[in-house]
Amino acid sequence: PVGRRGGGGHNLQGLPPHHLQQPQDAGARNSAAYDMLRALRARQAADAMRRAREKKDGMEFAWVVLARPDVVFADDIPVQRMCAVPGGRRVHVPWFHSRGGANARFMMAPPEGAAEYLSMYDALCNKAHADKGGAASVPRGLHGEEGLYAWHLRRRHVSVDPWTLFHFVFYRVRPGLDIQHEDSPDLQFSQSAFNPTTSRWADVVEDLDECPATLEEEAAAKMLLQTELASAAENGAAARGNGGGGGGG
Repeated sequence: PVGRRGGGGHNLQGLPPHHLQQPQDAGARNSAAYDMLRALRARQAADAMRRAREKKDGMEFAWVVLARPDVVFADDIPVQRMCAVPGGRRVHVPWFHSRGGANARFMMAPPEGAAEYLSMYDALCNKAHADKGGAASVPRGLHGEEGLYAWHLRRRHVSVDPWTLFHFVFYRVRPGLDIQHEDSPDLQFSQSAFNPTTSRWADVVEDLDECPATLEEEAAAKMLLQTELASAAENGAAARGNGGGGGGG
């Protein structure tokens, strides 16, 4: 079992080792582990698409980024600083939300390190890794996905760097819940003295409030452009038709 904060746990024992199946009882102890493994498999599938694209086009991406869609970025990703860090078997993660392991919500790495980070599903469940113990080899006492990632990356000799992204902070956003509501998951962290962000909380809230309006403006501008293009195409077709008729006399 892999412990989680709050007394629950990702119980990997009892799950089928090579196939992902929905437990019959949605409230069973292994339902949390099922959800976690399903997410890990989706991440691995996305990385497989990346490698297939590279092979097809004869190219290689310089960086691979794993980012959740349900967050607001408080800081810019320090791209220039990251490109100055040498080595390929490494991953960069924010130090917060790490719970003593490696952040499971955001990762940026060169392809070699990213491939290892995103291959944890195979490490736990694939027959090819059975000789290494798979899920049965997970040490007791690990805390959630963060502990699993740290354990997996150590086994794969991948360095975990929490410092390059030290001042990069994001906050989770919940549908229908104001980010300043007391139940917002990162409200306490946003006010914490240990929050390393370089941005003001008020600015983040303002940017988030403006986001829907910005998207609506962009969508309206796109629709207007499409309408103008369609109108221009119709006018052009009509002009060509009139010109063709006049030339026949």
